Amino acid sequence: MKKPVIACRIPYLAIEDGVDGFLVPQEAEALTEKIIWLLDHPQKAHAMGESGFRKVQSEYNWTRIVDRIETFYRQRVPGARESGAMHI
Repeated sequence: MKKPVIACRIPYLAIEDGVDGFLVPQEAEALTEKIIWLLDHPQKAHAMGESGFRKVQSEYNWTRIVDRIETFYRQRVPGARESGAMHI
């Protein structure tokens, strides 16, 4: 399901406001406004959903996740190898 996201504005979210969804304050009125906007603009809502889907496919696949974890540990573990899977 390629749907736009509406989330509360908190740190470290991967949502780009107005690109793949909306970030709103923690208020019912703001959430209501964005839901109505998406219903009134189905083509833009579809484009936001597609954008979010592409981001998830490229940024949150297992290869990227493993690379990030390995990089994290390489930066913190003395003598960790620079390439290939770590062997601890």
